[in-house]
Amino acid sequence: MPARLDDVLNTVLVNVGRSLLQYVGECWPWTEKKDEEERRVVAEAVYKQREAVQDLVDLLTERRLRIELGAYPTEYTDLHFVELDFLLPQLVESEKALIGDLEVAIADVAGDDEATALLRSILADQNAVVADLEALSGKRTSDSAA
Repeated sequence: MPARLDDVLNTVLVNVGRSLLQYVGECWPWTEKKDEEERRVVAEAVYKQREAVQDLVDLLTERRLRIELGAYPTEYTDLHFVELDFLLPQLVESEKALIGDLEVAIADVAGDDEATALLRSILADQNAVVADLEALSGKRTSDSAA
């Protein structure tokens, strides 16, 4: 039996809206003042996901479907006051997992053109976020080795 559309979209909503990246956006990791570029990259990634959350909420509201925002996983609370260098590999891994979730969701909403288009747009943004975070991680790794 195919998944219900509201279940699929709400699962994506929780996965995106309560992602590690969103948590990091609310409890910013420690960085030095010289790390302004890194802060900008992460802040832009957080913003892209917030836009996706709003787009999902708008679609659910427009269709008069229930909205579940969920809660952050409790293991994220251990990540306060840590350095960005410590978090970057975890952020990349978390965002890659979200890409896999989006790919499954796209298959689950097949036949609903509007939902498919929205999820594909979110997937494209997520791929860009992963690329940006990987580039940032590589840059910080090479900077620390120098």
